[in-house]
Amino acid sequence: MSLIPWDKWFYPGIDKYKRRINALRNQYNMLRRTADKLHNRFQEELDTYKSMLAYDNALFLAATVSVMDDDQFAEYAKTVEQGTKQSPKAPMPEEVAKNISEAFGGYKAITGIYQLGKLAKTQFFSSASEELGENIAEDISSNVADSAALGMSDGAIAAGEGIGESVGEAVGEIAGEVAAEGAADAALASTGIGIVAAVGIDAIIGAIEGAKEEKELKKSCDQLEAAVSKIQIFINKVSKGLTQIGAGITEQEKRFQTVVKKLNQIQAAEFQWNFPTDVNHSGNYLASMRSACEQYGFLLVIRNDWQNMRVHQSNLNWQQFCQVEMMKRPHTLSSQDVEEFLKFVEGKLQPEGKQMAHA
Repeated sequence: MSLIPWDKWFYPGIDKYKRRINALRNQYNMLRRTADKLHNRFQEELDTYKSMLAYDNALFLAATVSVMDDDQFAEYAKTVEQGTKQSPKAPMPEEVAKNISEAFGGYKAITGIYQLGKLAKTQFFSSASEELGENIAEDISSNVADSAALGMSDGAIAAGEGIGESVGEAVGEIAGEVAAEGAADAALASTGIGIVAAVGIDAIIGAIEGAKEEKELKKSCDQLEAAVSKIQIFINKVSKGLTQIGAGITEQEKRFQTVVKKLNQIQAAEFQWNFPTDVNHSGNYLASMRSACEQYGFLLVIRNDWQNMRVHQSNLNWQQFCQVEMMKRPHTLSSQDVEEFLKFVEGKLQPEGKQMAHA
């Protein structure tokens, strides 16, 4: 029902509220579209950050294990075996876990990554990581703290132990805030941000007359102002989170370059990896991280197989062992690649291990 002409003379506030409500409704709709886009971007970049954390942790593990002697690796294998019954609170992205598991020879690599904090506190692991130089040990500690903040690590090393503020902790906090505020249409509406549908503005304007209409319009105006304020706060939180994630992604790119430099000394990288370090190159880095795992993950396969042979006192000599490993060669590696890895591992065997190998 439309307003009668003299209502404007008796209730001059009606037109003011109508104009204000229309303006707020337009503002809300614009902000809502912005919020949805930002939230989708936040989720995408958070997944990227988690994926990079997992890949870098896997490569830190490969690099550290590669320089261990037989006794150190035996301690590593024992620690990982003890942790197989534990699982992370928030597992790494499924596709990333699948890629790492395939490249590193099974689920124990995933367990090793989750146990990275516990491993880093041990003498055998810290000695090996320090041998790598290039601040690898410090990077591992920082990555453990960042991963623990997202539930992706056991968190045996905490951010308060002198490694600075954890980027992962900041990202985890904003992720919780986003979840609390809600996501996409239905969740946002459930928080009160979807107030436009709830207040029934068109019905109020068209069906209520006189003083009652002015009162209801003022109430609706107040509701819309609160909704606009709430969605603006939500946008600010997500924008802050995107900035923090961007910093985390850039840091993972830098740490990736550091660890690949060391692995490159064992075997030349067969992929491009020295991109500029910024969020815009995150796609390139993710592809390179996967390629790095596919290439260097076989180092862990060789070490695991050699350890199993030692434990079970196999009668295989080194030449026969190498033949077995060559048969397990993944399609991503050439025969020359595997030969280089085997030669490198042989150089890490202790005297008794070499005697066993060449018996």
